[in-house]
Amino acid sequence: MLKTGRSLARILVADDNAEYLSFFCEAVEQLGHSCDAVEDGNAVLDRMAKGKYDILFLDLIMPGRGAISTLHAVRELDQTVPIIIISGNTVVFESPIVTQGLQLAQAKMSKFTGLQKLGELIDRFVGQKSESST
Repeated sequence: MLKTGRSLARILVADDNAEYLSFFCEAVEQLGHSCDAVEDGNAVLDRMAKGKYDILFLDLIMPGRGAISTLHAVRELDQTVPIIIISGNTVVFESPIVTQGLQLAQAKMSKFTGLQKLGELIDRFVGQKSESST
């Protein structure tokens, strides 16, 4: 299912579930992109300080530093990287507190999103970044 003729995106994903990280990166790589995985928000900040990513996927709830505090800290390092919040329980996205805290994110996604929809989401944000850099 590898697609060709597209820009290869460098993707960072943070989730405290090692099995999900493995599955997610495998899916991203099947779509023709590269994927780095970390297990918490502090590791996200370390990776973001060392290099650029085209898209960042953040699990909403992680030990130590969840998506909301990580999101705000990432914005201090990089104003332009698209950030997509992921959760296995998307009902929480309807909470006013969560909605307010996630205003700096570009999208929200269920962890159960299929490969095709994941590819479309990545393409949408990679396309936006390449259009804004021309």
